[in-house]
Amino acid sequence: MAELKAILELDDKAIAALSYEAARELLDEVVSALDDSSLPLGNLMQLWETGEKIAKVCDAHLTKAAEKLEDFPEAQ
Repeated sequence: MAELKAILELDDKAIAALSYEAARELLDEVVSALDDSSLPLGNLMQLWETGEKIAKVCDAHLTKAAEKLEDFPEAQ
């Protein structure tokens, strides 16, 4: 599991450059960290915001993959 500090230090450029797999893994880690009620509220808010950005990257990858699938001719 990536360290919480490393996740919180990701900038927008680094998040945008994530592969789907890397983004999904980080998103799972963010969700797990958000479930940890011992974290300070400030960290939870930062995690939530970072998680939102990572989720958008995942969504963009999935949208791109769906568009590629739509371009394939149907098998006959």
